[in-house]
Amino acid sequence: MRLELAERLQCPRDHRPTPLVVVAAEVVDRDLRRGTAGCMECGLMARFQDGDLRFSAHADAGRPVTSTPPSGGGVDPMRGGAAPTPAAIDRLQALLGLAESGGAVLLSGRYAAYAAGLQARLDLLVVVADPDDRTFTSASRVIGRTRVVPFTEGTFRAAALDDAGLLEAAVGVLRAGGRVVAPSACARPAAIASLAADATEWVGERHVTPTVIPLQRSATARPAT
Repeated sequence: MRLELAERLQCPRDHRPTPLVVVAAEVVDRDLRRGTAGCMECGLMARFQDGDLRFSAHADAGRPVTSTPPSGGGVDPMRGGAAPTPAAIDRLQALLGLAESGGAVLLSGRYAAYAAGLQARLDLLVVVADPDDRTFTSASRVIGRTRVVPFTEGTFRAAALDDAGLLEAAVGVLRAGGRVVAPSACARPAAIASLAADATEWVGERHVTPTVIPLQRSATARPAT
């Protein structure tokens, strides 16, 4: 995992937002290959192994993984699908609004197969949410969490996810205006505005309602007499 992303890690447990403290054991060209990450609030520990962030297998005990079955709109690497074609990569890149390099993108499930293609075209930081440790990808993975994305708000510029639980969790880590692509079988979170849809997928955008601060007039000082 790139150091820029490791610095934005946040504890996924249900308490006040707390950064994960990262201790690096091996870094190669700003890529954190081995190390640990821990929460000072609750004591949660995770480890970096071969660039992936791995939470313990029992960290989400009792929480089932709820992936949506493929609907024909993409490739599912967990089921041994072929690598996406250049045309398919073109399509996903356009749907996500990735016209320029820079920033981070979050993928899961069938969309993990697009990681290498997107990285080859653009200078992107790609993270794959892989709860079951079954996806083979060149991108960094977050393994062992089913319904959370352990990063600070606004970390990702776009996301392509095929898991309904991850969709809800990913809303907060998307920047304002960030694009989301998901299968049509996945419900669109309320915070995501619809941009387009077909029989297999929908595209949305995160809208953030600005906080309105009422203006108050200060008391006018009276001139001295």
